[in-house]
Amino acid sequence: MLNKLFLNNFKCFRYNEVNFKPLTFLVGGNGVGKSSVIQSILLAKQSIDNIKLDEEVPSSFEVKLNGPYLLNLGLAKNILSSNATSQTINLSLLNDLNEETKINYSFDGKYGEHLLEGSFETLNNKRNIPFSENFSYINAERLGPRQALSMGPSFNLEVGFKGDHTSHSLFRADNINLQVHESLKIQQSLRFSRQVEAWMSLIFPDLQLDYKMIEEVNMVSMKYKNGALDTDFFAAPNNGFGISYTLPIIVAGLILSSKNNGVLVVENPEAHLHPLGQSRMGRFLAALSLSGVQVIIETHSEHVINGSRVDMAKSNRTEDLMVNFLAIEKDGVMVQELTINKFGELLDWPIGFFDQEQQDLKELFLIKREKKQ
Repeated sequence: MLNKLFLNNFKCFRYNEVNFKPLTFLVGGNGVGKSSVIQSILLAKQSIDNIKLDEEVPSSFEVKLNGPYLLNLGLAKNILSSNATSQTINLSLLNDLNEETKINYSFDGKYGEHLLEGSFETLNNKRNIPFSENFSYINAERLGPRQALSMGPSFNLEVGFKGDHTSHSLFRADNINLQVHESLKIQQSLRFSRQVEAWMSLIFPDLQLDYKMIEEVNMVSMKYKNGALDTDFFAAPNNGFGISYTLPIIVAGLILSSKNNGVLVVENPEAHLHPLGQSRMGRFLAALSLSGVQVIIETHSEHVINGSRVDMAKSNRTEDLMVNFLAIEKDGVMVQELTINKFGELLDWPIGFFDQEQQDLKELFLIKREKKQ
Protein backbone atom coordinates (compact mmCIF):
# COMPACT_ATOMS: atom_id res chain seq x y z
CA MET A 1 0.00 0.00 0.00
CA LEU A 2 1.15 3.54 -0.73
CA ASN A 3 1.70 5.39 2.55
CA LYS A 4 3.48 8.51 1.43
CA LEU A 5 4.31 10.35 -1.78
CA PHE A 6 7.05 12.98 -2.07
CA LEU A 7 6.89 15.31 -5.07
CA ASN A 8 9.90 17.42 -5.99
CA ASN A 9 9.89 19.90 -8.91
CA PHE A 10 6.70 18.41 -10.41
CA LYS A 11 4.33 21.06 -11.77
CA CYS A 12 2.99 23.16 -8.86
CA PHE A 13 4.84 21.06 -6.28
CA ARG A 14 8.27 22.45 -5.37
CA TYR A 15 8.68 19.94 -2.57
CA ASN A 16 5.59 18.45 -1.00
CA GLU A 17 4.59 15.38 0.94
CA VAL A 18 1.18 13.71 0.52
CA ASN A 19 0.10 11.00 2.95
CA PHE A 20 -2.24 8.15 2.10
CA LYS A 21 -4.35 5.61 3.95
CA PRO A 22 -6.59 2.73 2.78
CA LEU A 23 -9.14 5.39 1.75
CA THR A 24 -7.75 8.78 0.72
CA PHE A 25 -9.59 11.83 -0.60
CA LEU A 26 -7.93 14.71 -2.44
CA VAL A 27 -10.07 17.83 -2.07
CA GLY A 28 -9.77 21.57 -2.60
CA GLY A 29 -10.66 24.26 -5.10
CA ASN A 30 -9.99 24.20 -8.81
CA GLY A 31 -6.39 24.44 -9.94
CA VAL A 32 -4.78 23.66 -6.59
CA GLY A 33 -2.94 20.47 -7.56
CA LYS A 34 -5.38 17.61 -6.96
CA SER A 35 -5.16 16.38 -10.55
CA SER A 36 -1.40 16.84 -10.46
CA VAL A 37 -1.17 14.40 -7.56
CA ILE A 38 -3.14 11.88 -9.62
CA GLN A 39 -0.92 12.56 -12.65
CA SER A 40 2.20 11.96 -10.56
CA ILE A 41 0.77 8.61 -9.48
CA LEU A 42 0.09 7.70 -13.12
CA LEU A 43 3.59 8.81 -14.12
CA ALA A 44 5.02 6.60 -11.36
CA LYS A 45 2.79 3.71 -12.46
CA GLN A 46 4.05 4.01 -16.04
CA SER A 47 7.61 3.89 -14.70
CA ILE A 48 6.93 0.92 -12.42
CA ASP A 49 5.52 -0.98 -15.41
CA ASN A 50 9.15 -1.25 -16.60
CA ILE A 51 10.01 -3.51 -13.66
CA LYS A 52 9.80 -7.27 -14.20
CA LEU A 53 10.25 -9.59 -11.22
CA ASP A 54 12.43 -12.02 -13.15
CA GLU A 55 14.54 -9.40 -14.93
CA GLU A 56 17.16 -6.87 -13.94
CA VAL A 57 15.85 -3.37 -13.29
CA PRO A 58 16.69 -1.14 -16.30
CA SER A 59 19.26 1.59 -15.63
CA SER A 60 17.05 4.06 -17.48
CA PHE A 61 13.83 4.02 -19.45
CA GLU A 62 11.67 6.19 -21.65
CA VAL A 63 8.69 7.92 -20.04
CA LYS A 64 5.90 9.25 -22.23
CA LEU A 65 4.14 12.40 -21.08
CA ASN A 66 1.16 11.88 -23.34
CA GLY A 67 -0.81 8.71 -23.98
CA PRO A 68 -0.24 6.06 -21.29
CA TYR A 69 -2.93 6.10 -18.60
CA LEU A 70 -4.53 8.98 -20.53
CA LEU A 71 -1.73 11.32 -19.47
CA ASN A 72 -1.79 14.59 -21.38
CA LEU A 73 1.06 16.57 -19.86
CA GLY A 74 2.29 18.28 -23.01
CA LEU A 75 5.97 19.22 -23.20
CA ALA A 76 8.60 18.18 -20.69
CA LYS A 77 9.37 21.79 -19.82
CA ASN A 78 5.72 22.34 -18.86
CA ILE A 79 5.77 19.88 -15.97
CA LEU A 80 8.92 21.24 -14.32
CA SER A 81 8.09 23.41 -11.31
CA SER A 82 8.55 27.12 -12.04
CA ASN A 83 10.81 27.44 -8.98
CA ALA A 84 12.87 24.34 -9.73
CA THR A 85 16.60 24.57 -9.05
CA SER A 86 17.44 21.64 -11.33
CA GLN A 87 16.18 19.94 -14.47
CA THR A 88 15.22 16.81 -12.55
CA ILE A 89 11.82 15.78 -11.20
CA ASN A 90 11.77 13.36 -8.28
CA LEU A 91 8.93 11.15 -7.08
CA SER A 92 9.38 9.02 -3.96
CA LEU A 93 6.84 6.41 -2.88
CA LEU A 94 6.88 4.86 0.59
CA ASN A 95 4.89 1.71 1.22
CA ASP A 96 3.39 0.51 4.50
CA LEU A 97 6.67 -1.26 5.32
CA ASN A 98 8.46 2.11 5.01
CA GLU A 99 10.30 0.85 1.92
CA GLU A 100 11.11 3.56 -0.59
CA THR A 101 10.87 3.62 -4.37
CA LYS A 102 12.48 6.80 -5.69
CA ILE A 103 12.17 7.69 -9.36
CA ASN A 104 14.12 10.46 -11.08
CA TYR A 105 12.98 12.09 -14.32
CA SER A 106 15.24 14.27 -16.42
CA PHE A 107 15.05 15.87 -19.83
CA ASP A 108 18.12 16.94 -21.75
CA GLY A 109 16.86 16.49 -25.29
CA LYS A 110 17.99 12.87 -25.48
CA TYR A 111 14.42 11.58 -25.68
CA GLY A 112 12.71 14.61 -27.21
CA GLU A 113 10.50 17.31 -25.79
CA HIS A 114 7.51 14.99 -25.19
CA LEU A 115 9.52 12.36 -23.32
CA LEU A 116 11.49 12.05 -20.11
CA GLU A 117 14.37 9.82 -19.14
CA GLY A 118 13.44 7.88 -16.03
CA SER A 119 15.62 6.00 -13.58
CA PHE A 120 15.16 4.30 -10.23
CA GLU A 121 17.43 5.88 -7.63
CA THR A 122 16.09 3.71 -4.82
CA LEU A 123 14.31 0.37 -5.15
CA ASN A 124 14.21 -1.69 -1.95
CA ASN A 125 11.98 -4.61 -2.85
CA LYS A 126 10.45 -5.37 -6.25
CA ARG A 127 7.59 -7.32 -4.70
CA ASN A 128 6.43 -4.50 -2.42
CA ILE A 129 6.38 -1.58 -4.86
CA PRO A 130 3.07 0.32 -4.76
CA PHE A 131 1.02 -0.01 -7.97
CA SER A 132 3.14 -2.88 -9.29
CA GLU A 133 0.02 -4.93 -10.03
CA ASN A 134 -3.78 -4.92 -9.74
CA PHE A 135 -4.07 -1.20 -10.45
CA SER A 136 -7.16 0.48 -11.92
CA TYR A 137 -7.51 4.14 -12.86
CA ILE A 138 -10.83 5.66 -13.92
CA ASN A 139 -10.73 9.08 -15.54
CA ALA A 140 -13.12 11.96 -14.81
CA GLU A 141 -14.24 11.90 -18.46
CA ARG A 142 -15.92 8.53 -18.72
CA LEU A 143 -17.98 7.19 -21.60
CA GLY A 144 -21.62 8.14 -21.47
CA PRO A 145 -24.53 5.89 -22.49
CA ARG A 146 -23.70 3.62 -25.43
CA GLN A 147 -25.66 0.88 -27.19
CA ALA A 148 -22.61 -1.36 -26.82
CA LEU A 149 -19.01 -1.17 -25.62
CA SER A 150 -15.89 -2.71 -27.11
CA MET A 151 -14.28 -5.86 -25.78
CA GLY A 152 -11.17 -5.39 -23.67
CA PRO A 153 -7.95 -7.41 -23.58
CA SER A 154 -8.68 -11.10 -23.21
CA PHE A 155 -5.88 -11.69 -20.70
CA ASN A 156 -7.12 -9.47 -17.87
CA LEU A 157 -10.18 -7.86 -16.34
CA GLU A 158 -9.98 -4.10 -16.81
CA VAL A 159 -12.88 -1.71 -17.27
CA GLY A 160 -10.66 0.78 -19.11
CA PHE A 161 -9.63 4.29 -18.13
CA LYS A 162 -12.95 5.68 -19.39
CA GLY A 163 -15.07 2.65 -18.56
CA ASP A 164 -14.96 1.58 -22.20
CA HIS A 165 -14.57 -2.14 -21.38
CA THR A 166 -16.99 -2.28 -18.44
CA SER A 167 -19.57 -4.51 -20.13
CA HIS A 168 -16.93 -6.97 -21.31
CA SER A 169 -15.34 -7.11 -17.84
CA LEU A 170 -18.74 -7.90 -16.36
CA PHE A 171 -19.28 -10.64 -18.96
CA ARG A 172 -15.84 -12.18 -18.40
CA ALA A 173 -16.10 -12.00 -14.59
CA ASP A 174 -19.29 -14.06 -14.76
CA ASN A 175 -17.70 -16.50 -17.22
CA ILE A 176 -14.75 -17.25 -14.93
CA ASN A 177 -16.97 -17.27 -11.84
CA LEU A 178 -15.07 -14.41 -10.20
CA GLN A 179 -15.92 -14.01 -6.52
CA VAL A 180 -15.95 -10.62 -4.80
CA HIS A 181 -14.40 -10.21 -1.37
CA GLU A 182 -16.50 -11.83 1.34
CA SER A 183 -17.11 -8.50 3.11
CA LEU A 184 -18.65 -7.04 -0.07
CA LYS A 185 -21.18 -9.79 -0.75
CA ILE A 186 -24.59 -8.23 -0.23
CA GLN A 187 -26.61 -10.55 -2.47
CA GLN A 188 -27.29 -14.26 -1.97
CA SER A 189 -26.27 -15.16 -5.50
CA LEU A 190 -22.53 -15.69 -5.90
CA ARG A 191 -22.68 -14.58 -9.53
CA PHE A 192 -20.44 -11.53 -10.01
CA SER A 193 -22.99 -9.52 -12.00
CA ARG A 194 -25.60 -10.03 -9.27
CA GLN A 195 -23.22 -8.52 -6.72
CA VAL A 196 -22.68 -5.58 -9.08
CA GLU A 197 -26.46 -5.17 -9.39
CA ALA A 198 -26.83 -5.21 -5.62
CA TRP A 199 -24.27 -2.43 -5.11
CA MET A 200 -25.63 -0.41 -8.04
CA SER A 201 -29.12 -0.70 -6.53
CA LEU A 202 -27.95 1.20 -3.47
CA ILE A 203 -27.40 4.15 -5.78
CA PHE A 204 -30.08 3.41 -8.41
CA PRO A 205 -32.90 1.59 -6.57
CA ASP A 206 -33.93 -1.81 -7.99
CA LEU A 207 -31.58 -1.54 -10.96
CA GLN A 208 -31.18 -4.71 -13.02
CA LEU A 209 -28.54 -5.32 -15.69
CA ASP A 210 -28.67 -7.38 -18.87
CA TYR A 211 -25.59 -7.77 -21.06
CA LYS A 212 -25.15 -9.58 -24.36
CA MET A 213 -22.02 -10.49 -26.30
CA ILE A 214 -22.09 -9.44 -29.96
CA GLU A 215 -19.20 -11.55 -31.22
CA GLU A 216 -19.35 -10.55 -34.88
CA VAL A 217 -18.41 -6.95 -33.99
CA ASN A 218 -16.41 -7.68 -30.80
CA MET A 219 -18.74 -5.67 -28.60
CA VAL A 220 -20.94 -6.21 -25.56
CA SER A 221 -24.31 -4.50 -25.24
CA MET A 222 -25.78 -3.44 -21.92
CA LYS A 223 -29.41 -2.84 -21.02
CA TYR A 224 -31.07 -1.74 -17.79
CA LYS A 225 -34.44 -1.90 -16.09
CA ASN A 226 -36.06 -0.99 -12.79
CA GLY A 227 -36.93 -4.31 -11.17
CA ALA A 228 -39.78 -2.71 -9.23
CA LEU A 229 -41.59 -1.87 -12.46
CA ASP A 230 -43.18 -4.22 -14.98
CA THR A 231 -41.14 -3.03 -17.94
CA ASP A 232 -38.72 -4.41 -20.49
CA PHE A 233 -34.98 -3.79 -20.40
CA PHE A 234 -34.04 -0.58 -22.18
CA ALA A 235 -30.84 0.41 -23.97
CA ALA A 236 -28.32 2.59 -22.15
CA PRO A 237 -28.87 5.67 -24.40
CA ASN A 238 -32.47 5.78 -23.13
CA ASN A 239 -31.15 6.75 -19.71
CA GLY A 240 -29.01 9.59 -18.40
CA PHE A 241 -25.30 9.57 -17.66
CA GLY A 242 -25.47 8.49 -14.01
CA ILE A 243 -25.51 4.72 -14.54
CA SER A 244 -22.85 4.79 -17.27
CA TYR A 245 -20.53 6.92 -15.14
CA THR A 246 -21.05 4.84 -11.98
CA LEU A 247 -20.99 1.27 -13.30
CA PRO A 248 -17.24 1.25 -14.16
CA ILE A 249 -16.37 2.26 -10.58
CA ILE A 250 -18.48 -0.51 -9.03
CA VAL A 251 -17.23 -3.16 -11.47
CA ALA A 252 -13.57 -2.16 -11.17
CA GLY A 253 -13.79 -2.02 -7.38
CA LEU A 254 -15.40 -5.43 -7.02
CA ILE A 255 -12.89 -6.98 -9.44
CA LEU A 256 -10.00 -5.57 -7.39
CA SER A 257 -11.56 -6.91 -4.19
CA SER A 258 -10.96 -10.43 -5.49
CA LYS A 259 -7.21 -9.80 -5.80
CA ASN A 260 -4.33 -8.93 -3.47
CA ASN A 261 -2.90 -5.42 -3.08
CA GLY A 262 -5.46 -3.79 -5.35
CA VAL A 263 -5.41 -0.03 -5.94
CA LEU A 264 -8.33 1.96 -7.34
CA VAL A 265 -7.82 5.59 -8.41
CA VAL A 266 -10.95 7.50 -9.43
CA GLU A 267 -11.52 11.09 -10.47
CA ASN A 268 -14.90 12.61 -9.59
CA PRO A 269 -16.92 9.51 -8.66
CA GLU A 270 -19.83 11.84 -7.88
CA ALA A 271 -20.34 12.87 -11.52
CA HIS A 272 -24.00 12.87 -12.62
CA LEU A 273 -25.25 11.57 -9.26
CA HIS A 274 -27.95 12.99 -6.98
CA PRO A 275 -26.63 13.87 -3.46
CA LEU A 276 -28.13 10.64 -2.07
CA GLY A 277 -26.36 8.66 -4.79
CA GLN A 278 -23.13 10.51 -4.03
CA SER A 279 -23.39 9.56 -0.36
CA ARG A 280 -24.05 5.93 -1.28
CA MET A 281 -21.03 6.04 -3.58
CA GLY A 282 -18.99 7.19 -0.60
CA ARG A 283 -20.23 4.22 1.41
CA PHE A 284 -19.24 1.83 -1.37
CA LEU A 285 -15.75 3.33 -1.55
CA ALA A 286 -15.38 2.99 2.22
CA ALA A 287 -16.55 -0.64 2.15
CA LEU A 288 -14.17 -1.33 -0.72
CA SER A 289 -11.22 0.06 1.24
CA LEU A 290 -12.17 -2.10 4.22
CA SER A 291 -11.97 -5.18 1.96
CA GLY A 292 -8.27 -4.55 1.33
CA VAL A 293 -8.33 -2.36 -1.80
CA GLN A 294 -6.50 0.95 -1.47
CA VAL A 295 -8.82 3.66 -2.77
CA ILE A 296 -7.57 7.09 -3.89
CA ILE A 297 -10.23 9.63 -4.86
CA GLU A 298 -10.23 13.15 -6.27
CA THR A 299 -13.58 14.76 -5.54
CA HIS A 300 -15.54 17.99 -5.24
CA SER A 301 -18.37 16.30 -3.33
CA GLU A 302 -18.89 16.64 0.41
CA HIS A 303 -21.62 14.00 0.06
CA VAL A 304 -19.13 11.34 -1.10
CA ILE A 305 -16.85 12.16 1.82
CA ASN A 306 -19.73 12.24 4.30
CA GLY A 307 -21.00 8.85 3.13
CA SER A 308 -17.51 7.43 3.63
CA ARG A 309 -17.25 9.01 7.08
CA VAL A 310 -20.50 7.31 8.09
CA ASP A 311 -19.38 3.88 6.90
CA MET A 312 -15.91 4.16 8.44
CA ALA A 313 -17.36 5.35 11.76
CA LYS A 314 -19.83 2.45 11.83
CA SER A 315 -16.95 0.06 11.20
CA ASN A 316 -14.73 1.74 13.85
CA ARG A 317 -12.10 2.34 11.17
CA THR A 318 -11.93 6.13 10.89
CA GLU A 319 -8.15 5.90 11.36
CA ASP A 320 -8.03 4.37 7.86
CA LEU A 321 -9.64 7.45 6.27
CA MET A 322 -7.54 10.38 5.04
CA VAL A 323 -8.81 13.71 3.70
CA ASN A 324 -6.06 15.83 2.12
CA PHE A 325 -7.08 19.46 1.56
CA LEU A 326 -5.01 21.27 -1.06
CA ALA A 327 -4.79 25.04 -1.39
CA ILE A 328 -2.51 27.63 -2.99
CA GLU A 329 -0.55 29.87 -0.64
CA LYS A 330 2.13 32.48 -1.33
CA ASP A 331 4.89 29.90 -0.93
CA GLY A 332 3.18 27.37 -3.19
CA VAL A 333 0.84 24.43 -2.70
CA MET A 334 -0.20 23.55 0.84
CA VAL A 335 -1.39 20.02 1.64
CA GLN A 336 -3.30 19.83 4.93
CA GLU A 337 -4.41 16.55 6.47
CA LEU A 338 -7.83 17.03 8.06
CA THR A 339 -8.32 15.34 11.41
CA ILE A 340 -11.19 12.84 11.73
CA ASN A 341 -12.12 11.49 15.16
CA LYS A 342 -13.52 8.07 16.03
CA PHE A 343 -17.07 9.36 15.53
CA GLY A 344 -16.32 10.31 11.93
CA GLU A 345 -16.35 14.02 12.75
CA LEU A 346 -14.05 16.37 10.88
CA LEU A 347 -12.22 18.53 13.39
CA ASP A 348 -10.61 20.84 10.81
CA TRP A 349 -12.57 23.14 8.52
CA PRO A 350 -10.12 25.33 6.59
CA ILE A 351 -11.45 28.18 4.49
CA GLY A 352 -12.60 26.80 1.15
CA PHE A 353 -13.34 23.31 2.45
CA PHE A 354 -16.98 22.72 1.46
CA ASP A 355 -18.07 25.97 3.13
CA GLN A 356 -19.85 27.53 0.15
CA GLU A 357 -23.36 26.62 1.33
CA GLN A 358 -22.68 28.35 4.64
CA GLN A 359 -21.32 31.41 2.82
CA ASP A 360 -24.33 31.61 0.48
CA LEU A 361 -26.87 31.16 3.28
CA LYS A 362 -25.13 33.87 5.28
CA GLU A 363 -25.38 36.23 2.31
CA LEU A 364 -29.07 35.38 1.83
CA PHE A 365 -29.69 36.11 5.51
CA LEU A 366 -28.04 39.52 5.15
CA ILE A 367 -30.11 40.26 2.03
CA LYS A 368 -33.29 39.29 3.88
CA ARG A 369 -32.42 41.46 6.86
CA GLU A 370 -31.59 44.41 4.61
CA LYS A 371 -34.89 44.13 2.71
CA LYS A 372 -36.89 44.02 5.94
CA GLN A 373 -35.41 47.27 7.21
